[in-house]
Amino acid sequence: MPPLIESMEKTWIGRDIEQMLWVLSVGVMLELENELFSRLVDLVRKHDLQNPIIELLIQGSPTPEGSARVEAPDDRLLDVIKSGNKQAQPEKLKEYLEKYWYDSNKHAGWHDTHNHQDAIYCGYWSFESGALVKILGIDDSSMKGVPYYPYDLVHYKKASCNG
Repeated sequence: MPPLIESMEKTWIGRDIEQMLWVLSVGVMLELENELFSRLVDLVRKHDLQNPIIELLIQGSPTPEGSARVEAPDDRLLDVIKSGNKQAQPEKLKEYLEKYWYDSNKHAGWHDTHNHQDAIYCGYWSFESGALVKILGIDDSSMKGVPYYPYDLVHYKKASCNG
């Protein structure tokens, strides 16, 4: 991941929020070392990027309601976070992924790439969902096989330590 972070430090100008959301999310799931993660946080702060999901990824707790403009793929993901009910969160997240996540990303350049004539499709993943599961300690045992949920990436660190 260090080459990716170095590249972002040279080229990222604060506009592609989705790109930062994904990189931070993967960093959380892979338990990126603090020094590298801090470099990403510095980029977010440099561009005064205010987003409640990104703040949760950085701080480990949601920002106060109304304190930031929401540019997350869907407000429903914020509902999962705000519910605070550990028993309800997995079901809410599952519903979000199965019913809303893909369609809420119609604006994204990767949307519908599975239908493209060229082989540009590389999968659809809600990286932010996986990172939030790790941060919030949500039991994701019922999430294995749920479309768009990066179950194996969420459990990668645990599997690599046990393997």
